[in-house]
Amino acid sequence: MIMERIPGHEEFYKKELNIVERLAASLSPHDDFLRLTNILLHKQNELMEALGGQPGGGGVSVPGGKLAMRTEQLIKNNTSRSTEMIIPEKMAQCWSANRVLVVVNNTLDQDVRVDIIGNNSSGFDNAYIIKQILCPTTKSRVYSLKLEEWMPWVGVRVQASTAPTAGSVSGSVIIQE
Repeated sequence: MIMERIPGHEEFYKKELNIVERLAASLSPHDDFLRLTNILLHKQNELMEALGGQPGGGGVSVPGGKLAMRTEQLIKNNTSRSTEMIIPEKMAQCWSANRVLVVVNNTLDQDVRVDIIGNNSSGFDNAYIIKQILCPTTKSRVYSLKLEEWMPWVGVRVQASTAPTAGSVSGSVIIQE
């Protein structure tokens, strides 16, 4: 199996993906390929951030045969100190997406509720909540949109229930086309 050749993949799944994503991955008939895709997309996002890449502003495409990936930064290092909803700077255009991963990095000293939102237009008005997840203090969460959750435009909103005093929060969308 492919995954047996990737050291540490089980630890990645235990630590980085939420329970719903792990359940969906374990029930998938293409379990190895789904896991490999999740790991590669997440690691690509980490590498871009570590290298100081600016994934916003049109994204970055990584060609690979028929597949390409781009990352769109929606919330960048927001240091809000209130409990008001943090709204993204923009929505990610996902018209031709085969797969969409939403990544939230929370270094705030408070847990945050993440609303993954979708819309038929690039605006926030009348956006639908696709999924709500909890991102604990100083953790990251990755959520993979299911086929039935796909929307042409995807975004992320974040809200802390208690006002944070330190840290920041970022949200991005990784799109595989």
